[in-house]
Amino acid sequence: MTERIRDARTAHLAVAGVSGLAVTLLEFAAVRFMAPSFGQSNYVWANVIGVILLALALGYWLGGRIADRSETGLRLYVAYVMASVYVVAISWLGGPLCEWLVPRAVGNARLLPLAFTGSLVATVLLFGPPTLVLGMTSPFLVRLDHREGAAGSTAGRIFATGTLGSLVGCYLGPLWLFQAVGSRATILLCAAAPAALGLAGLVLGAREAKRTAAVAAVVLVGALGLAGYAAAAEVPLRVHEGQLAELESGYQSVRVVEEEAPALEPADYPMLGQQVSVPVRFLRHDEDGETYQSVWLGEHTERLLTGGRYYEHLALGAWFRRPRAPATLSVLVVGYAGGSVHRVLRLVKPEGVKLEILGVEIDPGVVEASRKWLDLGALEGDELELVTGEDARTVVNALPDTRRFDLILVDAYTRTTYVPFQVASVEFFERAAKHLAEGGWIGVNLHSHVGLRGRLLRALATTMEAADGLGDVWLVPNPLFPGSLVLWASAPGAGPPRLRPDVPLSLLTPAFSLERLTVRFDPDEAKSHVLTDDLSDVDRLTDAELTSR
Repeated sequence: MTERIRDARTAHLAVAGVSGLAVTLLEFAAVRFMAPSFGQSNYVWANVIGVILLALALGYWLGGRIADRSETGLRLYVAYVMASVYVVAISWLGGPLCEWLVPRAVGNARLLPLAFTGSLVATVLLFGPPTLVLGMTSPFLVRLDHREGAAGSTAGRIFATGTLGSLVGCYLGPLWLFQAVGSRATILLCAAAPAALGLAGLVLGAREAKRTAAVAAVVLVGALGLAGYAAAAEVPLRVHEGQLAELESGYQSVRVVEEEAPALEPADYPMLGQQVSVPVRFLRHDEDGETYQSVWLGEHTERLLTGGRYYEHLALGAWFRRPRAPATLSVLVVGYAGGSVHRVLRLVKPEGVKLEILGVEIDPGVVEASRKWLDLGALEGDELELVTGEDARTVVNALPDTRRFDLILVDAYTRTTYVPFQVASVEFFERAAKHLAEGGWIGVNLHSHVGLRGRLLRALATTMEAADGLGDVWLVPNPLFPGSLVLWASAPGAGPPRLRPDVPLSLLTPAFSLERLTVRFDPDEAKSHVLTDDLSDVDRLTDAELTSR
């Protein structure tokens, strides 16, 4: 008898651990699964975490009430089987539902509120019910495992084991499963776990339920067969017209899309450049349908570069006047992505100047996609030191004091439109300034959704101005792409960036912008605030711009 009790307790602990694992995997997978439609903003994370916690609370309450009326775990095991079938269904139907909640071509101005309400509705419908069932586990197991005078130790053992299972899920999902099999397959694993528990409980724990177990087994075989097909077929989470590839990295879903897009063909005078339409490959993330992280114009690259996009404005820094013209142009690229800036620099650098690039890209998946679809391999060689899988801030922190750069180009974004706070603080810019060579410049790419009056722009410029080692900040808009700006700063007293007289024809438009449209930032007039490592509201400022238009 004692042996049977011990075996039952061991089985209950296994159920608690697997249930806790499934809850956490489902929580992380929910964000990843919905990211192609809603992104991964703070609002989406808040919705997912909030709904999961509410579903668990309801599961605890409902499970406790049902457990008090049950002599066995039969009802729990039946609920497990039903939840498994439901999870298999959402792996098929969840994508179309998310697409319906956020129509295509909605535009960034309306995206944030739709993403908030859409992700809330989707999380409630898709992930609330199975999480509620998993939440019923602990009170049921406490009821089944309870011995007189040992309620506290029984509950503690069950909840501790469930939490340890959740802890395993915290590492298993983000660090391995999403990258190895994808978010849909991870969700299907979350279906397999309660399915196995439910069937085992029905078959082994309740003789009178064998007929129920047989029916459940037939249903599950069919559901898991469909699930296996979905996983094997590698159906994309979201498909755009012209989409060439989709992959799930450790940070986001990455899509390569090719479409006809405008590009500027250089002319002898920059404002007379001719707009042409050519095939352009874009590297896009999550819900992003308008902006891009990298571009490649294929056979047109040598003639059109990036078609007048901001990469050319950053690369123009190679032609800034310096006290001494460097024989080697040393460049740090924060947010290397697919190498668009590097490619332009290679094509337009002054003749006879050697190029050295230190590129930092946190997402190895972006580099993998770029090698296959954006010809990144052509850029990899002795001139490139590419660091992947590391945050740019930690790389800058670890640079030796003697390492100097003629250009530090910051082009880092997270969750499509958000600037990572750790590379937009006064402490970051002070560290970066210490690694500028004589006459070196820091250039920051920023998309201000409301132009020069943007609050994020003013806060970022105020922060750069306040950094020790940097002087005035100069704002250079891109007239071809409204909202696109580059912020330039150098050592105190350096004055505005000035160009050498022999700027190549291919850079005349960004050169025109620098010489005719540059504005010196005035922190007194801006009346903004300094962003620090401890207190940074870059996400809130971006949200305000996205919802103000």
